Amino acid sequence: MSSEFSSTSLIMKNLRVLVVDDDADILFLAKLFLESAGCVVMDCLEPKLALAALETESVDLLLTDFRMPGSISGLELAHLATRLHPQLKVIIATGMGPDFCQEIGAEGFMVLEKPYNRDHLVRTIQTLFAE
Repeated sequence: MSSEFSSTSLIMKNLRVLVVDDDADILFLAKLFLESAGCVVMDCLEPKLALAALETESVDLLLTDFRMPGSISGLELAHLATRLHPQLKVIIATGMGPDFCQEIGAEGFMVLEKPYNRDHLVRTIQTLFAE
């Protein structure tokens, strides 16, 4: 077993992840990708439900879509979530393009460009937890 594989396994194994996306298909795929990498995943279709979950659940990572209908964007959710749990790591997924991604990155959150695949998601998580 390579050291890269074993370090990935250690980072991902039992990592508690809350995934938030208003698109049920993307939510399903993200959950599938994460569970196949060893993560324990909770999912929510709405930011308000995610905030309620964060009131009672402990998670290591929030993976949220940026643009969702309703009054709370993914960026706002990220800010609210890190106020509740300052140690929480956050990845914001968006298909808005590189310039927009730099803007979100300036807010202090990791950005994941859509569309993404399992390997891209896992590498992004590895990078975030290596910091």
